[in-house]
Amino acid sequence: MTKPQKKSKFERLKVLIRPTGKPLWATAVKSFLLMALAVLIARFLGWDNGFSVVALVTIVITRIIDINLPVRKVAPLTFIGFIMAMLAFTSVSLGSSSDLLFILITVIWAFSCISLYIFGKSIGFFGYIIFVMYFIAVIVVNDKSTAMDYIYYCLLAFLVASILFIPRLWKMKQDLRNRVAVGFIPQSSLQAVLTNLHALSGVPLDSTDYELFRFGTYLSGFREYSKLLYSRISDEYQGKFKEYLETINKTGLEIGEAIIKGKKEVNLDNLNEDISSLKKTTVNSGEKDINAFLGVGYQMVEILKRSAELLSNEISGEKLKISTSKTSFKDVFKANFNLKNIYMRHAVRFALAMTVGLLLVHLTHGRDVIWVTMGILIVIRPDVTSTINSMVVRVLYNLLAIIIAIILAFFFPHQILLIFALIMIFLALAWLPNYVGPSVMALTVFTVLIWPTGTVFENSLARIIDITLGAIIAIICAYVILPSRVTMDLPGLLASTIKANQEYMKTVIVPPENYNHQKAVQQFNNYLLQENNLEAAIGKLQDFFTDISNDIHAYESMIAVNHKLFADISVLGALQEKKLVKNVPIDNQPLTSIMDDLARSVENDVKPSKTYLDSSHLNETSYVRKDLDQYVDWVISDMGLLQELVRSGSDEGIFGKYKDII
Repeated sequence: MTKPQKKSKFERLKVLIRPTGKPLWATAVKSFLLMALAVLIARFLGWDNGFSVVALVTIVITRIIDINLPVRKVAPLTFIGFIMAMLAFTSVSLGSSSDLLFILITVIWAFSCISLYIFGKSIGFFGYIIFVMYFIAVIVVNDKSTAMDYIYYCLLAFLVASILFIPRLWKMKQDLRNRVAVGFIPQSSLQAVLTNLHALSGVPLDSTDYELFRFGTYLSGFREYSKLLYSRISDEYQGKFKEYLETINKTGLEIGEAIIKGKKEVNLDNLNEDISSLKKTTVNSGEKDINAFLGVGYQMVEILKRSAELLSNEISGEKLKISTSKTSFKDVFKANFNLKNIYMRHAVRFALAMTVGLLLVHLTHGRDVIWVTMGILIVIRPDVTSTINSMVVRVLYNLLAIIIAIILAFFFPHQILLIFALIMIFLALAWLPNYVGPSVMALTVFTVLIWPTGTVFENSLARIIDITLGAIIAIICAYVILPSRVTMDLPGLLASTIKANQEYMKTVIVPPENYNHQKAVQQFNNYLLQENNLEAAIGKLQDFFTDISNDIHAYESMIAVNHKLFADISVLGALQEKKLVKNVPIDNQPLTSIMDDLARSVENDVKPSKTYLDSSHLNETSYVRKDLDQYVDWVISDMGLLQELVRSGSDEGIFGKYKDII
């Protein structure tokens, strides 16, 4: 086992400033143009006191509308953003009448927005953006406008930004086709398929699209499973099996492209020829791995055949919705609303720090206080290490911003500087959220260039001092108020998540008369808590080590499959709760024994046992049935894939690494 090499300080800095995606140039153009349109309308209406509010809310709403989700999910999210914008500005306006009321409102906003991270990173980031809007509201709200005026400003911004729904509605059908086809594309990871599964959950689909997406999901899991089984087949047969997999992938790609383009026919002649040839080649092999591979291969072939049949049939008028695990707001809230969750400790810490900072802004409206509070806002993070990293990056980018602003002011007159300020706004929009550091830098340059008091040099010096002071306060808060240090014992955390899933399985896969819903919900919530903390820890690996992309991919694959198993068990749980089954046709004892062995193997870095599940019911047609057995088959398939992933991870020696690292 090769011990992972820790990054140098310079390498860690490179990781900290790395982008998480590409610049969103198209999104920035749309946001910028609509912001300009909204401000022009506000000027025409004589709302001179509302320019800043209209511009800000327009930008936020356009970014929400451009989120990569189906339109049916973006629409309510956009409306929520609009409501939250109105509440932000009206609550600040009302809070200006009483310091005590302002403190109460700010605590509620800070805590509720940041605690949304317990529902996932994307929802948490949405909450963070909403709080940033509240932060800006504290700065720009004044007594020249009433609470009703701010409602009008937000309504105008919402109506202008909603123009973006026109092209999205125009492309809605094509967007759904792309998502339905993802499981058939060989390059799609299981994580990408699961992401689209959650994106499409609850969205009405044609019965054909519904079934195709379901088959694509099965196919992606079997594809991952077959890759692992292929690596264990003897050299004598690997060549033939490689051709077989290539044919399956080629056919899957053709079906995926047919779904995207709306075609009706897919040629399966090559697929049928390869199956016959493979059967003749391996009929007397006697290898268990080959038999297991063939079982998975037949399932993939059957899925492809059924998918081709669906494409050639007429679409019925029936609408169906994809169901995922019953992860309701109430369930996640119960599982994570406690101080064992690092995000809840962060929410408490964040609320206290930001309330003090914003109270000073509210009382003084001094520019130095505003920037110190902004320093806290952009630096403070859920744990001590991340806060320190954030401080280093943000201060460095702000220092770079100051240098850029001074250079621009030295060479260009004031009128040209205003043009540069607008360019900075555009860059900030394009870089957020994938280039957070450069985005903050662009906003800093913008603010320094347009600030009405003092020279650019004086503003620059004051800003770097204020941001640094805010960063220091954030560090102090991270150390003093409910300090959190994420310990990266990844094998231990992964084992705990597998065990939590095992305990959940024990409460669900039981005879109906033994099903206890309260106990099932308790284990359900425990799993969510364990998975939440595991995801928070694995996100920090690349900050510390070099050349670990393969290890990270292995962990992410195991987490994805374990979550998929959890989701499939939850379907059975929902059927049990609603008393829709007379009996779950599976014994949980073999499954829980395997999970116990897997958790022990991961935690103690030992070789797991090689257990073949009873898959006699997994013949060439059973997997695509619509009755209860399909869910049971899915659970067994997930378990087999999780076994192979853990065995592969053990062979690579990844479970002896990343223990007790802070």
